[in-house]
Amino acid sequence: MWPPLVGVYRDEAAQHDIAVRLVEQALYLYHFIWDTTRLLPNTETLFEIEGWNYSLSFATDAAGRVDHATIGGRDVDFIALRGRILRKIGL
Repeated sequence: MWPPLVGVYRDEAAQHDIAVRLVEQALYLYHFIWDTTRLLPNTETLFEIEGWNYSLSFATDAAGRVDHATIGGRDVDFIALRGRILRKIGL
């Protein structure tokens, strides 16, 4: 169910790569704010980022392949990430 979401995503604004990995049937986000953060599913393409006021929404291209994710949720005083687009750059 989750494998199409797995991969490396690039935050061009921050010049930073973030990885989505499958570990024991759960998705984890690597190198977001903490080193490892679990993604909690709301739908097949929308996830809450555990412990933060952020969500991650995955989107597909015209061929149906996941090509980017968008950070949603609510920014906090010292971290402004809402609306950032993360382009999928690899597995």
